[in-house]
Amino acid sequence: MPIQQWRIPAIVAAMLITLLFLLGGQYLYEKYYVKDGLDRQIAKVAAVESLTVAKDEKPPSVYVRFSHVNDLQKDYQGLESTVQKQLGTNYQVVLLDNRTPKLQSLYEQCSFAIQEAITTGDYQAMQKSVSQLAAADHVQSKMSVDSDNVYLELRDQQNSGYLYEVIPRLSQLANSGQAKLGGEGS
Repeated sequence: MPIQQWRIPAIVAAMLITLLFLLGGQYLYEKYYVKDGLDRQIAKVAAVESLTVAKDEKPPSVYVRFSHVNDLQKDYQGLESTVQKQLGTNYQVVLLDNRTPKLQSLYEQCSFAIQEAITTGDYQAMQKSVSQLAAADHVQSKMSVDSDNVYLELRDQQNSGYLYEVIPRLSQLANSGQAKLGGEGS
């Protein structure tokens, strides 16, 4: 068929309809499968106030604000597992909180004890140090540790401020071990 017999407007219209159909399908997939599916799965694991998926960031992130936390470690592990199942392992989970300058300052003070415990393995000293610092500032503290992370929850007793931190420990131990091995072999 010669090109002169093609109907250019019909071809352009077919291409536009196909493009609109594909974009609409992508939108529906994102809205109902990814976002709503993730919302439903996470609701089974933890009480979440808000959830935002930022796939355009580097690395892609899922921002979560808990409405209530009974056990930060359990809630975070369930949340991370659900995100990895639904979206893949390249997504990072970012916890949103209501930190005040007082809580941020206290966290910065506690970070020395936390990093020291990650390096030395003396988690009892970390717990004692963080508890003492928090009590001195009239802040409730709750900590837990697993093989991957240190979980810290700080709550200001005087107002509604709260801070959640999940500090990775495995990668830091691996990096310090590699640094020691590299330094000794030189």
